[in-house]
Amino acid sequence: MQIDYRGGTRISAVALEGIALSIAAGLLTPLMNLGIAFADNYMKVARAHGASEAFMTLAFYVPYLGASFVCNAIYCAYLWKKNRTSKQFRAPHGIRYTLMAVAMAGIWMVGMLLYGWAMPWMHTYGPVIGWPIMLASSNLAAAVIEYFYGDWKGRSLRTLSYGLLALSLSISLLAYSNWVIQKS
Repeated sequence: MQIDYRGGTRISAVALEGIALSIAAGLLTPLMNLGIAFADNYMKVARAHGASEAFMTLAFYVPYLGASFVCNAIYCAYLWKKNRTSKQFRAPHGIRYTLMAVAMAGIWMVGMLLYGWAMPWMHTYGPVIGWPIMLASSNLAAAVIEYFYGDWKGRSLRTLSYGLLALSLSISLLAYSNWVIQKS
């Protein structure tokens, strides 16, 4: 199904649905940061049981990410059964794609662990300053990987470069702001 969109350009309904879902995901993503920001009780329990200040934030991840994993696993199993797609894991490249997905999940988890580890070092401003720094850094990393993959060329690369420069400057400004706040 095609939908007319400005100037006669046609965009598929699936593309518009993807954009809407991406916006919704972007609006909901900060909820994890809010969970960490208000997870004081988890962190106090972790400290009481001997966790260092650098690792006490990780106590929040167990119930949060554990529940998220269970919900996602149940939904995926439902879709595999409904769409009869579980056999794709046995396809010629199924193992390779599965390993790539596991590697991506591992990289994401390491990133979240590093974020949780950095939070106490930024004191009360960790969720305020650390979260935008983490998101900007992940966008920078994704853009660099996409560039080497061949996704960015010509005019779009120039536009991307301006965006990456703005992200780099914002990271520097937020890091400097955190340093000034902690120093005073």
